[in-house]
Amino acid sequence: MLDGVSSLTGDPAAADGCHDGLMMTRTYEIRVIGSLGPAAREAFAEMAVEVEPTITVLSGDLDQCGLRILLDRMRALGLELVGIRQAPPP
Repeated sequence: MLDGVSSLTGDPAAADGCHDGLMMTRTYEIRVIGSLGPAAREAFAEMAVEVEPTITVLSGDLDQCGLRILLDRMRALGLELVGIRQAPPP
């Protein structure tokens, strides 16, 4: 927990500027270069982690606030973002 928020869809009144309101949750796949070490895996405990040969894929249900928190965590850990994909609705 790098930012004081216990989950990626947690406290909407957090200091990161997320607002309270009805935000749609969507499923995202976030790809980063390399594999995640123990500290990074703990920082993304709310996400499913799939390791491919040169990329790690984090996936999970996030609202816009949660996505912003996740990207802030990635930046704080120095992870290199390859891409973000929103999964199509079921």
